[in-house]
Amino acid sequence: MKNAVKDMLLGMTPVSMLGLGLMTGMMLICLPPKLLPFLLGAGVLLGITVHTMLNPTILVSFVMFTSATASILTAAFDSVEAGGMSLSVSGLGWIAIAIIAIFILGFNAQRMLFPKVFLPFLLFCGWAVLRWLIAFHGSTGLKDILFYSLPPLLGIYTLFALSRSRDRLVAQVEGMFFFMVIIPAILVAILLPLGLMNHDRDSLPLLHPRAVSLYLLIPLSFSLARWCYGHDSRSKRIGCLTSVVALLTILVTLSRMASATALMLFFVASINPTKLYRTLPVACVAPVLAVLLLVQIPAYRERYFLSGEKTALTSDSWQDMNSAGRFDYMWPLTFNHAIQNPIIGWGTGSAAVLVGGLMPKPKSANYMPHNEYLNTFHDLGVIGEILLLAAWLPLWWRQWQTWKAAHLRKNALQAKWSMAATLSIGALLFTSVTDNGMHYVFVGGPLFIIVAIAIWVSDFRARTLTGDGRVGTEVSTPQVRLRARLV
Repeated sequence: MKNAVKDMLLGMTPVSMLGLGLMTGMMLICLPPKLLPFLLGAGVLLGITVHTMLNPTILVSFVMFTSATASILTAAFDSVEAGGMSLSVSGLGWIAIAIIAIFILGFNAQRMLFPKVFLPFLLFCGWAVLRWLIAFHGSTGLKDILFYSLPPLLGIYTLFALSRSRDRLVAQVEGMFFFMVIIPAILVAILLPLGLMNHDRDSLPLLHPRAVSLYLLIPLSFSLARWCYGHDSRSKRIGCLTSVVALLTILVTLSRMASATALMLFFVASINPTKLYRTLPVACVAPVLAVLLLVQIPAYRERYFLSGEKTALTSDSWQDMNSAGRFDYMWPLTFNHAIQNPIIGWGTGSAAVLVGGLMPKPKSANYMPHNEYLNTFHDLGVIGEILLLAAWLPLWWRQWQTWKAAHLRKNALQAKWSMAATLSIGALLFTSVTDNGMHYVFVGGPLFIIVAIAIWVSDFRARTLTGDGRVGTEVSTPQVRLRARLV
């Protein structure tokens, strides 16, 4: 953990200097204050680019840091219009990260690792691009393509960074997950008593509870894996601490689906991965029991702290439960429109435009229907739905099988990362029923970093260290240089 903090500080110190310098210079020419956060971000990203050229692990650390901050302060700054596209500070940051990652990978194409399990994601993104070009929906569809493609790109970049730094990056990422849990927990503990999490229910001036809760499911998955397979008692205690803190923080956000999923993860993490016949019933029953438990609490039913509107569960509480418009109009509207063009869909970004047209102001003109599978069916049709499931389900199954095999071999390192990947993917797939988690890069980014490390530990690490020619390795001094083809 000390090395992770040291690497992050060493990388961010000159970055911060560049950012502050650029911000100060722009302030001198009296640019609008609204642009100051964006100017600061531009300076930071300039420094990140320079340092990434020298040390590829810096960008991985920056992705994790950006994920934590973007999930917390997603509603803190206004969006700006850029080329007809409405973007937040974090949105501009993700675009810059994508450009940097593509730039670095382009200069190191011969060393790039591309697992076959990532190929279905490439096909899905290709279909999304094709539908966007044919049924053009402007910047809305373009943002969807960015959200779909950036997490797998970060996974590929993480594999490249691992080929350069190997176990050092693994330890660095593991240490950073501690701060990825503690920082949101502290901010939630501060903002909740100040009333900055429950202002007019849906208008949250600083902290968006759904974003924080969905994001924390990923660090929670790793924390549970660390609790189970930590290399020593201290590591397991840290995993236990961060697991409990992440769970409590998720519960405080009053996000029903994320809370049920977090409780489900605790159930699944406590069972033997080799006992599939025991796992499936627990995985199915646990969330149902969790939901039945949570709706007994008026605050969860209404998604509002201290509202004083309802203090007891009435007989028609299920009908009165606040669904944020999902049951009322978003899901029926999206589905009824989707079945009019069910094979190829209406084009990337069309669901957000459709639902946004009926949202009460001052909601965004583009508003996703809070169901990733329904969103995909509407935009990309049955073809897109099949490609989506063909990408995620084999990836989840492979990580499950790797976790099971590592558990039987008592390989704690492989078991830890494969378990974290399995739980993370399962959490995302489950919460996508009521949210658009696959559109949140601050969720998909850390998830694919975990998946990339799990693949590295199980498939590439031993070959790189031993110089196994099966992946086209080239050993040189002072470091191992990996030249990999599609494996």
